[in-house]
Amino acid sequence: MAIRIAGMAMVLAGGLIALYAQHYMGKSWRIGAAEGHLGAIVDTGPFSLSRNPVFVGQIALFVGLVLVFTTVLQLAIAIVLVIAVMLQVKIEERVLSKELGPSYDAYRQRVRRWL
Repeated sequence: MAIRIAGMAMVLAGGLIALYAQHYMGKSWRIGAAEGHLGAIVDTGPFSLSRNPVFVGQIALFVGLVLVFTTVLQLAIAIVLVIAVMLQVKIEERVLSKELGPSYDAYRQRVRRWL
């Protein structure tokens, strides 16, 4: 029971972190990073702690779901999600570095990818 309660707390916290970080981006929010379609770098608030706080929140949410619904299917879904997020972040970082150049590279040096 304690594990399920911890899982529910992770689901709630992860969802709130993801939503807050997404909202914090304002007009810079995009799904993915397409060349020529980027907003300004957001490097304050949750983005001063992690370059990917939306994804950090989503991962926490899905790990929490594994603790709440302890099934092989839920674990498989969480693993696939984490792999997909890691691949997406690598793609986005290449685009951001190419499009935003030294300002994004300096941000990458200051702030960790995850936490």
